[in-house]
Amino acid sequence: MKKKSGLTKVLRIILGLSILLTLFFQFIKPSQVYESFDLSLYTFTSYIKYALFQSPAQSLSDAVDGYTSLHLSQKENSVLKQNLSEVNQLQTQLIEANKEITELKDLLDLKQTLTSVENISANVIEKDSTNFNNSLLLNVGTNDGVGLYMAVVTPSGLIGQITQVNDNSSVVKLLTSQEGKNAFALKVQLDSQNSVEALLEGYDVDTKEYIVRLLDSTQNIKENMKVVTSGLGEIVPGGLLVGDVVSFESSPATLSVILRVKPAASFSNINAVTVVSKP
Repeated sequence: MKKKSGLTKVLRIILGLSILLTLFFQFIKPSQVYESFDLSLYTFTSYIKYALFQSPAQSLSDAVDGYTSLHLSQKENSVLKQNLSEVNQLQTQLIEANKEITELKDLLDLKQTLTSVENISANVIEKDSTNFNNSLLLNVGTNDGVGLYMAVVTPSGLIGQITQVNDNSSVVKLLTSQEGKNAFALKVQLDSQNSVEALLEGYDVDTKEYIVRLLDSTQNIKENMKVVTSGLGEIVPGGLLVGDVVSFESSPATLSVILRVKPAASFSNINAVTVVSKP
């Protein structure tokens, strides 16, 4: 009971002081001291209100706004990255499409120049999965007029010959193949009127050059001379470009000259070819 009476007494004192202060500020005339006290009291209570209520609320609002802005920025970045990826993909597809268009145009020009030989347009449908330098699978076969040992060319030059053929497909053994021998009858063009017979013996993977044996060692060979198919035999036509002479050396053991020939054709990204033969 004593504790309760003490609390009641304190409350009564606080209530009385509040009433007195109210009456005091209501009835006294405003003065400089009063205004200064009132301003100090207002400033103090405003600071307390700001510290306890406004500042935490503003901080919370700023945090929410910051999180929202960060989330929106991350979302926008994600969308921009996706759009950039799609643009890069479309650009890559466009480059490949332009390459195919150029390749097909070149093949059309080649076909128009090969008026004196049989020619069959073909697409590459598969490459040797173990060694891209060995063979290609074409989408043409005997039903399209393709036969064994026909030559296969791109607009740049000879790349190989047919070694297997089915009704609707055929296999091209490339001149870069390391499986067996690629024995092609060739000739080196000495000038516009003269040439010398040669034989393709292989391909050097390290130097990326054909190894060609000159059959007449008495001839004067120079660098950059053109090497073409000779046309000997019943199938492969003559004059198909093989490459350019880059170097040569004598072979005393066989009394012949070995030529190093840079391929005219590129063996990367072959998508379309022409199969050719004598009429």
